[in-house]
Amino acid sequence: FDITNFPRKFSDLGNGAFRGNGEQFRIEAVPGEEVSRYLVNWTNPYFLGTNYSLGLSGFFYNRFFESYEERRLGGRVQVGRLLSRYLSANVAVRLEDVEVRNPSTLLVPELNEVLGNSFLGTVRPGLTWDTRDSTFMPSEGTYLEGSVEQAFSDFSFTKLEFAAKKYFTVYERIDNAGRHVVALSGNVGWTTDNTPIFEQYYAGGVQTFRGFRFRGVTPRIGTTPTGGTFQLLGSTEYILPITAGENFRLIAFSDYGTVDDNVSLDKFRLSVGGGLRITIPQMGPVPIALDWAVPLVREDRDQTRLFQFYIGFTR
Repeated sequence: FDITNFPRKFSDLGNGAFRGNGEQFRIEAVPGEEVSRYLVNWTNPYFLGTNYSLGLSGFFYNRFFESYEERRLGGRVQVGRLLSRYLSANVAVRLEDVEVRNPSTLLVPELNEVLGNSFLGTVRPGLTWDTRDSTFMPSEGTYLEGSVEQAFSDFSFTKLEFAAKKYFTVYERIDNAGRHVVALSGNVGWTTDNTPIFEQYYAGGVQTFRGFRFRGVTPRIGTTPTGGTFQLLGSTEYILPITAGENFRLIAFSDYGTVDDNVSLDKFRLSVGGGLRITIPQMGPVPIALDWAVPLVREDRDQTRLFQFYIGFTR
């Protein structure tokens, strides 16, 4: 993308306009009965030709959770600095108007406290170390990210988060293709006790814990999910191509971890499964993920789901 490369005539819209400067621009509109998401995002990884990056985004989310409806309208500004080939630092500021309404029950204090509109502002500095050979389907390398997020305005809380991913090629053909990859990943997060219910930790789904429904792994009061202040999640995957062009890949995996009200592994969960990754050349390098998973260790009130699919950044 190139925000300064304006079209000079109508035919330029499909022939080079707004392209050529290495920027990223994304418009997303996802209406739905359970989640509606609208997003505009622009990022320049080398702002003004320097090692600094600048990202701007605006969004509107409307989520129909099982216990309440949540609307978010806001924006985000992120400034980053490339410190070396693999190491970068960034600071992000997030400002949101959060509306919580239509609760299914008034018996949950954590939910009653946030009903109506709230202003949420956070500052999040972070460090990233990335040696992966690909963003979408890596076969070698390491990814580490750590951050501290401090909220201000209507809420004041602190979040500490750390994520790690490691990729190994255990087999490849003589032409360096057909790679079998082992992927290990994990993340840990902790937030203070005064964190509102809509900023606490929930797990479940393709991106966090397969074999469980979206937000299906979390502390509850009755049937109402209330979120946890501690999250520890991990995953082990084995990925192998099944076609010469590597557009189809099989995957076997195990997801494990917990979301809890305190730092504890007492409510540890474990699931195993398999899936398929499909890459369509006309859609670019982003894979389609189809996963089947079965929980082997779970809590009585967890919500499970056998099959899930996702299009985009999968893990």
